[in-house]
Amino acid sequence: MKYAVVGFGTAGYHAVKKIRELDKEGCIDVYSNTGRAPYNPMLTTYYAFGKLEYEGMFPFGDLEQIQKEVDFNLRREQVIKVHGSEHLVETENGSEQYDRILIATGARAFAPPVKGLEPEDAFLMRTVEDALRFKDRLKKNDIKHAYVTCLGSFKKCGYMNLVPKEDAKVGAGYGDVLQKDGPVEFLNGTGVVCQNNNDYDTHFHATMCDAGQVFGGHIVKGYTPTLTTVDLLIFEIKNIEMLRVYDEETDLTQFLPK
Repeated sequence: MKYAVVGFGTAGYHAVKKIRELDKEGCIDVYSNTGRAPYNPMLTTYYAFGKLEYEGMFPFGDLEQIQKEVDFNLRREQVIKVHGSEHLVETENGSEQYDRILIATGARAFAPPVKGLEPEDAFLMRTVEDALRFKDRLKKNDIKHAYVTCLGSFKKCGYMNLVPKEDAKVGAGYGDVLQKDGPVEFLNGTGVVCQNNNDYDTHFHATMCDAGQVFGGHIVKGYTPTLTTVDLLIFEIKNIEMLRVYDEETDLTQFLPK
């Protein structure tokens, strides 16, 4: 059998592994024009804000490591069209026929036109290139404080609510992480990007909906992967120093604008 996998993100990577597991001898051609190993889009924001090293966005290793583990042909070509009925993959270099074709190109973020907003000032957060571009802007413009608003959809979510706590100074605190299986409609989210001991810190709350039930709270990092996309707007705050610092009176980390 001859297989083609168009796109080499997380889905494409797992597909190639499973195909090879089921067919030890078949030919697998993987089409990817990024020149990068498969990466996790959810980790791009962690890299952009300095919470993760560059290599951390590639949980399966680099291309050389992956090709040692799984036998496939990497074709760095731009796919122009897939002809389903003919089982053809058409690229800039010609066409090739396959027994099976899997399209695993994933989703794509879109920045709607906004009056007064120049294209170079609109930032998406989906790909490694998006993260590199945003991180570069943060360095050049020294953006340290921002207001965030967004909406979209989640595969699942993890959040916390305030609960009574007798031992807390204010008589309350965040409870255990509450988890919801998706799909989850992300109705609205707001938060701030601050500085905490000269490092980036975020504080984010969201309103969500699951089969008609509305709920929400403090979003917990690492529990809430995107389903299709999250439309995210980040507004830089100037002339105000936004900090998150420990407050002895409440025994909590608090927002402190100056």
